Amino acid sequence: MWYNLHMKTMNNNIITDQQLSDCSKEQLISICKLLMEQNKEINNKMDNLIEQINLSKHRRFGSSSEKDKYAEGYEQVSLCFNEVEAISNANIAEPEYESVVPNSQTI
Repeated sequence: MWYNLHMKTMNNNIITDQQLSDCSKEQLISICKLLMEQNKEINNKMDNLIEQINLSKHRRFGSSSEKDKYAEGYEQVSLCFNEVEAISNANIAEPEYESVVPNSQTI
């Protein structure tokens, strides 16, 4: 409590050496406890910010979902059209066409 009252009135939240030497043992202990709590809060915020930065980097520079591995037994469908044509040409014989010659009498 002493810390809160005095730190708010001080410039830049700095306690001078004279003020520290004038503090009682209980006041110093309370100041240390408050500083430890503030340090813990700051560390938690910093850890959260680092996690957000890492997540942002992963989203921006990491592998996209299209490149992710598929479940076991599944593969991405290949869209190579040359393979499809090669398979279809090998399985199906091309039909034979009869030649049609126009009759000169019908013209």
